[in-house]
Amino acid sequence: MSGYAIITVPNKWSYFYYLHSKRTQKNKTSLLGYEHCFSPSELKRLLEESGFKILDFASTLSGRTGARGPIIGTIMGGIEKYILQYFGRRMGYFCYKPTQSKDAFVHKD
Repeated sequence: MSGYAIITVPNKWSYFYYLHSKRTQKNKTSLLGYEHCFSPSELKRLLEESGFKILDFASTLSGRTGARGPIIGTIMGGIEKYILQYFGRRMGYFCYKPTQSKDAFVHKD
């Protein structure tokens, strides 16, 4: 089976959000109960190991998403904007999983 996926998660590299998440989980005041924060590299590795091809990356600071995105995009440009996108509160990947050949599902003795 093949198809496209958009996967977004809380960002471990968003320092203050990560601390807030850990504190509310420890105090049992988190609205979610439990959430796992991923780093961009960790999520990318998991997706690639699962057979996904990465097409794009975005976060709440990438200039394309979130309420603060367009403001950041107009103030900053170039390398600063590129680096800053990896520290948004939420981040994720747009990816594609190609069709596997039918031979991949055949068990060979």
